[in-house]
Amino acid sequence: MLDEKIAASHDRIKLASLTVIAGTHGPQRATMKLDVGRPIKIEEAEGNGPVDAVFNCIKALVRMRPSSNCIRSMR
Repeated sequence: MLDEKIAASHDRIKLASLTVIAGTHGPQRATMKLDVGRPIKIEEAEGNGPVDAVFNCIKALVRMRPSSNCIRSMR
C-alpha cells in the first residue's frame, strides 16, 4: 500500500475518467478526462475501433504519440 502511494505521488498525468462506446453500427467513440494540472482536460474522439478512439484522445490531450509501451506499463 505504501508503494502505491509513493508511485501515485509522482504521477504527472492521471486518468480522471474514460468512457468508450463501441458497437456494430456507427463510429467508435471515446471520451477521456485527464488531470494534467488545472483545469482537467477533456477530449472526445472517434477511431477505427474502441482502442484507436482511446489513442486518438490521448494524442489530442497530451500532444505526443503514445506507444505500445504505454499499454504494457498499465497492466
